[in-house]
Amino acid sequence: MAKKTIYTNARYPEKINDLVNNYGEINEKALEINPVIEAKADLVDGKVPQSELPSYVDDVIEGYYVKAQGKFYKDAEHTIEIQGEESKIYVDLTANLSYR
Repeated sequence: MAKKTIYTNARYPEKINDLVNNYGEINEKALEINPVIEAKADLVDGKVPQSELPSYVDDVIEGYYVKAQGKFYKDAEHTIEIQGEESKIYVDLTANLSYR
């Protein structure tokens, strides 16, 4: 395709002309990106809803580990115990360590 010169009096004519001459390539890239944008998660209050997260994200449970008891708790006061489940990853919020 022959290059076109559209804007000769513009402040940055070479950049404008490059855009015009590369329109086909830019349009193709936009078409490639469009399905990705359509597949994005919609935010609710600035967060991705759990229903739109991959399943493995549900496999991480945050809490507070008490080593002496070998138990995880939902709260820092250690009053609400988290029952262990197979194939889950537990993250101790105090020590920032993970357990299986």
